[in-house]
Amino acid sequence: EGNPNSGFIRKLVQYGTPKIRDEIGRRYATILREGRVQIVINDIACQPFEHCVWADSRFVERRGSGKVPAIFRFDELIGTQLRCTACAALVESGLNNCKACGSSCLRTVEERVRGWVGIQRFDDATDFGIDLIRNGRAIRIGEKAAFFEFTDEFKRTFKDYPIDSTFGRIVGEVHLNHVPVDFLKQDFQRSSPEWLRAISYLRGDSSLQPMQPGAEKNQSPVFKLYQGYRRVRTFGRADLYMGVWDDSADGPRRISRDVEREYAEKFKQKLPGFYDDAEWWKLVEQADKRPRDELVECPECSAQNLKGHDTCVSCGQVLIGKACINPECNKIIPQSAASCQHCGQSQIPEIEQPWTCEVCGAANKPDFSSCSECTSIKGTLNPLSREFLLANASKADDLSIPACTVQLADESNSSPLDVKTFVTRQPIQPKLRGEQIPLFAIKSPESVELFVDLNHILFKSFRVRPEQMIAAEVALVLFDANRRLSGHKNQGIHTLSTLEWQILQKRWGGVLEDSAAKVKNDIQAFFEGLRERLPD
Repeated sequence: EGNPNSGFIRKLVQYGTPKIRDEIGRRYATILREGRVQIVINDIACQPFEHCVWADSRFVERRGSGKVPAIFRFDELIGTQLRCTACAALVESGLNNCKACGSSCLRTVEERVRGWVGIQRFDDATDFGIDLIRNGRAIRIGEKAAFFEFTDEFKRTFKDYPIDSTFGRIVGEVHLNHVPVDFLKQDFQRSSPEWLRAISYLRGDSSLQPMQPGAEKNQSPVFKLYQGYRRVRTFGRADLYMGVWDDSADGPRRISRDVEREYAEKFKQKLPGFYDDAEWWKLVEQADKRPRDELVECPECSAQNLKGHDTCVSCGQVLIGKACINPECNKIIPQSAASCQHCGQSQIPEIEQPWTCEVCGAANKPDFSSCSECTSIKGTLNPLSREFLLANASKADDLSIPACTVQLADESNSSPLDVKTFVTRQPIQPKLRGEQIPLFAIKSPESVELFVDLNHILFKSFRVRPEQMIAAEVALVLFDANRRLSGHKNQGIHTLSTLEWQILQKRWGGVLEDSAAKVKNDIQAFFEGLRERLPD
């Protein structure tokens, strides 16, 4: 206590050594990666941070630009300076002595910009931007304003990126050893000529948006990267983003954020296929491929068989087998065989107890292999069971609501409700051969799992948005959980319609609202996409 640094040290202790190691590993990543120095905290070495970017060989194709690589690397000498070694003053070219101090000891300083800018394998609301490094230390981490904002001649500042969503994926590491920094070395001197020349080389002197004045002359690395990867409209190779084929939309949609987090964690662990981008690339390619029934090759005759067939259609070889239940026979027979082809023994085990059908709930005699009511084979899962639904659905992040809260009638906030939405790959049918339903909810006090059939007639023909149905289900949960407010003085606010409106406005307001500005942006985006696809 009393020492000028005691408060700073106390703050470090609160961070904890793992956090400090991570931050040191980020700020000194480039020199740690080169192996020229090692930084150890409490006998454990700091690991250098690495950006999770696509390989140099990956690219997208754009009209007018051709192939746009996922990484631009550069090492460019953009100018030189003559400096006095005695007082560091700038000396005019052609002079042999410093005007400030008269010294004749001069040196040439190179204005060299080196490093790379590229595309992260996933986008994020905050985790993007370019690291700016001076003499091995990152002065600015994830710098955005210098590259993604533009100030015009009237001193008005506009945001260039991201403008099509809230997520960005342009990252990089740029060394600016010659650019002066402020006294505390927390930032570069942004009014210095060295800074202005470096930024002019990196992002150009115009807006990044191609239709803005001066953009046609911009040939900077960040501008080129922006033209290729400004937005993620088509998942797959078209925009270099992971996805899955969505039968309901007859096209690709983005991969779940849960899968992205899993892959990113494996990248940090440097697991093969995840540290390099091989496994990530498989998900990019899969987004472009309409699923086909997998074929299985017969080991006996090499004939192709549909996946799930237990015998070869060509030679009869057993592909999926089981051992005969007769201990004296015990030969391998097809999985679906009701009796052994060798000894004739029935393969249906004797069950002494009656069983209940999971599908319709009917009771069946022990010797029945299928339900007497609905004919479902014994062991068939209930089509509304969580196990069955999860096995036949994919997580949809754009329809999910993490930690959903709304303002209640008493002006308090509701308890966070984790809403996870899954898109089913087949109709939701409560009863066999019964009427299909558009949505099914599995509810608990702290979470709601919603399963949506986007191919249902409600969404295809009735012009109802899935967001509306999801908001209605969540509103019902919030209404039931706060029924105490039904008699509140503001009870007119505690209604299903009011709660549903709050959810729609808060979560999907930007998606569902059709303002004049949004329609204009959609039209512009449509014609930009059309122009890219037209032949030269």
